[in-house]
Amino acid sequence: MKATTLFNVSGGNMPGAALEARENGIDGKARREAPYYHAGCVGANVTKRNYVEYLVERFHQYREADARFGHTQQLQYSLLFKNIQAKFKAPTYFISENRFEELVDYVHYRIDKTLLGRINRKRGIANYESFDDYVMAQTAVVMPINGKGPSRLIEEMGKQIPREIESGSELLADGKIWPKVYALLKQNHYLKEAELRPLTPAALMNLLTEALVKSWPHDSLVFERLAEIVPPFKNIRDSLNPARINRFVRLWANPCVMKDARSLPEGEFKKRLLQKVFPEKA
Repeated sequence: MKATTLFNVSGGNMPGAALEARENGIDGKARREAPYYHAGCVGANVTKRNYVEYLVERFHQYREADARFGHTQQLQYSLLFKNIQAKFKAPTYFISENRFEELVDYVHYRIDKTLLGRINRKRGIANYESFDDYVMAQTAVVMPINGKGPSRLIEEMGKQIPREIESGSELLADGKIWPKVYALLKQNHYLKEAELRPLTPAALMNLLTEALVKSWPHDSLVFERLAEIVPPFKNIRDSLNPARINRFVRLWANPCVMKDARSLPEGEFKKRLLQKVFPEKA
């Protein structure tokens, strides 16, 4: 039988451009192949492609949050890819690697222009990790510099988390998402109604953040659902990235070294972080 090959390149509804190859074999059944990215395009560099995917996901999460803020414009997941293709004259992951920084700047700009993005910028809260920080989080264990790695990490997180707590408290005080949070905690028996009623929004954010840190690196369905409802809580949860923190804290064993250079045990890290976030309890 004669084999035919059809290629279709488009923005599509899925993250990145879709490159589909269909070959009709002897059995007549179609076979899908993974996209092939030519050398020199963003998609051919795994790290850069993953970072763009991370930013695209971040943008969609922020647009979903905008809907909870009352934004009425319907979210179309394919629209960002269409905008990128219109601007760069190529599907997202087929853009030349030489224009990677330009592409990143554009998606950063789109994230920053969302309602949640503008709110965060006014409060000094980062909307996304830089490319360098993202790469650092993905790499294997790196030896701390002069033993100051964990201290710098705790200092950084000790400043970020209180800002997120304040932002989350204001969202809860607004009243629009409070019923959802209340119902979630009550239905999952996380807190009894008698315990929930007297809590202020700030007290509840403090309580949830403290519980999140204490249970880390183990997660729960309640925390996962809360992150979907309360964006600042999601930012706190994301900041506790085990792959990133494992560089300095002994979360997972490293079989490639005879002596572990990570000086800080997991329990000590959590203790010092909680002292930094909640100094009044120290």
